[in-house]
Amino acid sequence: MARTAAPRITKESLFMRVVVDGKPSFLDVTSHVGKESPYKSQVRTTVGSRVSDAFVSFSVLQVTKAAASRVLGEPLKIPRGTLEAVEQEALKFQRDGALKSGTILVKWDDDTYTFQSEVDDAGVVRLEPEFEDEPFEIPPRALRFTFFLPSPKVDRVLAVSFSGFMDRRPGEAETRTRAVLKALNNLSHLASFRMLSGIQATDMPPVPVGAPVMPVRKADDRVLFTIPVGFWDEDGSTLQAAGEVTAEVDLDHANAATGQLLYHVTTDNEQLNELLPTYKRILLDTLTTLMRDILPEAEQQELAYDIVLGQVGHGDIQRLNDAVQKFPGLDLTPGQFAVRA
Repeated sequence: MARTAAPRITKESLFMRVVVDGKPSFLDVTSHVGKESPYKSQVRTTVGSRVSDAFVSFSVLQVTKAAASRVLGEPLKIPRGTLEAVEQEALKFQRDGALKSGTILVKWDDDTYTFQSEVDDAGVVRLEPEFEDEPFEIPPRALRFTFFLPSPKVDRVLAVSFSGFMDRRPGEAETRTRAVLKALNNLSHLASFRMLSGIQATDMPPVPVGAPVMPVRKADDRVLFTIPVGFWDEDGSTLQAAGEVTAEVDLDHANAATGQLLYHVTTDNEQLNELLPTYKRILLDTLTTLMRDILPEAEQQELAYDIVLGQVGHGDIQRLNDAVQKFPGLDLTPGQFAVRA
């Protein structure tokens, strides 16, 4: 691909990631450009995109709750300045012969990093850095970087500008590999990027060793609640153990992909504790499912973003403490749950 002429733009689009039927999905809002957003809540990511004869470029913007209200209060627009800038970067790399199949180039501040990229038959991408990927401290602001990869499907380069947040708090350790994979994971939910890149999901390395440990919260700054439970065998005919488990809402981490809360569960009951590893997954999934009925999806997502950004206030904690008191008793098999009357 040795094109040198300025790219000819053939298509522009604008997408918003919103919660539909309990799941975050990208919706095409191009027809609303120049008008007010059709969505007034639950929007935390916008993506501007355009197609040329040389590139398919994307401008990904993850926004905070406060910024979202400002963005949604203005007429929507395609971020042409950002798209043009990332295309100019891609054109320079292309002319230098740096864009090669199976690699991703990342421009981070003034430095350029190269990753070997492998996508398996299931569409799972793995990245191998060609540099010493030393952990960095997550800043209290959005991370900004650009990256570029030749499409394995069409004769185009995919050029991406990313501005967004990690799913962990400022001050914790992160790596560039994980940051780029998180950006790829976000974009993999956009059908056009998924089709052109072949990426369906990401193989995320573990949190870097030596990541700072968050300070222990005071009792008043925690959301703890007890739930009566019964652990039953596979067919639900024999009770294995019964008692109470203690659950806690994680106020330091949230599921950035779904905008849902995370939980930790423990118990002092010896019988329950012995069986907890078998029943833990269904118990955590059940808490997530029931919380959707207790706390509106939009409200839960706003709380999740406050958690990610380290902005949880006493009002948020009180709201959660009120909500968790509504959890019912549960009867669980390893694969199913039933709510007690």
